[in-house]
Parts: sequence; structure tokens; C-alpha cells
Amino acid sequence: MTSWILNHPVPPAARARLLCLPYSGGGGSSFRSWCDELAPEIEVVPIQLPGRENRFREPALASMAQIIAALLPVAAALDDRPFALFGHSAGARIAYELTLALRKAGRRLPAHLYVSACRAPHVKSVHPLMGRMSDPELLRTIVMRYGDDAQVKDEELYRLMLPTIRADILALETCPISDVPPLDLPITGLWGHDDRYVSENEIDAWRACTTSRFERHAFEGAHFYLNRNKAALFDLVRRGLAGSGGVRPSS
Repeated sequence: MTSWILNHPVPPAARARLLCLPYSGGGGSSFRSWCDELAPEIEVVPIQLPGRENRFREPALASMAQIIAALLPVAAALDDRPFALFGHSAGARIAYELTLALRKAGRRLPAHLYVSACRAPHVKSVHPLMGRMSDPELLRTIVMRYGDDAQVKDEELYRLMLPTIRADILALETCPISDVPPLDLPITGLWGHDDRYVSENEIDAWRACTTSRFERHAFEGAHFYLNRNKAALFDLVRRGLAGSGGVRPSS
């Protein structure tokens, strides 16, 4: 189980956890800076999927069912205190599917679900599918869609990571739409104003996935808007977990 969790500081006084799932090809280290900034009351738990960073030599999983089967016991072992799930891009869909699996297994559910830069699961993409593209076409598409963001400046790194990125994309694109009742927990949809891949309407469609409260928030930036909006993001997380009793509301 430990291989699925990136080594991170554990604040002794933490009363809640935030499990973070990264974008396609991304690693848990993209959330490492969040650890100190959300301490001392929130323990940030970066999830590390195979095929990246310290798990680079492991084959990435190209099936959402395989990913969720592996993550379910990880999340279940961390439910001894209130927790929330934060997923960015493909990580948001993983976070949603993991929440469905926790409900099906009768486990404690997250107090809040944050879905970032990802269309709702029942909304069909208007863009061409990427998982079966050739390597050159896939790389060109990544640069075209996300090239304005700092994460995509190093094309050589992306070329090296293409097998993992492709596996993540396939897991997302081949995941069936679950015909299940909506969740009964708050969902917050997040995206960047200048995102060329995810629209406001596609974020707003997440409200159909819950019978509880739904909020949406737009930020300055494109698909990888997160780093320039940390203060506002962290305030949203704290307020969401405060509603669960896991964190004291900020004054």
C-alpha cells in the first residue's frame, strides 16, 4: 500500500486528510508543496500511481477498474478521520470513481470531492480521443492543448512520459459511464478561465452527480491554473473540511 502514497510530512495535530490525485502522466510530487501550506490541521496525502517518479519502472495502468481496485484499500485504510479527495484533470475522474467504489464497499465517504479541470463523467467529449493516437500525434495534441502551461514546456520530458500519459488517457477514455445514483456529499468543480479543453458547462454538469451542495469556481489561468491560485484553493479546501467537523473554520 505504501507505494501508492508519496512520502510526505504528517502534521501531529492534523484532524483531517486531503487525498490528492494528479493529472495524466503527473506524479504525487505536484502536491508536495501543499503539505506545509495546509498544515497543521490538514494532512495532504499525495497519491502516486505507477509509471511515474519513484514508480517510473512500473507499467502504468490503462484501466480505470485496475486503478480503483488498487486504490480502494489505500483510501479505506485512511478513513480513521475526516478526509476529502482532490483530483486534477484525469485525477478528478479517478477521485469520483474511487468515491463510488467506497460507497459500494460500505466504507466511509469523503467529506468533500474537489474535481478540477475535468468534465463531468456523463458528458461526452467534443474533442478527438487521444488514447489511440500515434506518438507524434499525441505529443502534438498535448502541446496544442496545454502548451501555454509551464508543465508542458519540456517536450523531451513529455516524450519520455508518453507511455504513462497514454495509459492514463486510455483509463479515462475507456471508463464506462456509471449508471448509479448521485452521491450524497458536497462537490466543488474548479477550472481555469483560459482552459481550451474544459468548459464552464462541462464543469457545471458535475452538479448532477450529487444530491448535496455543488459549487463551481473559476480561476485565472489555463488547464494548469493551480499554482497561481493556491491561496484561494486552500481556502476552499479548509472551508469544505470545516463543514465535516474535521477542520476549524477560518476566521
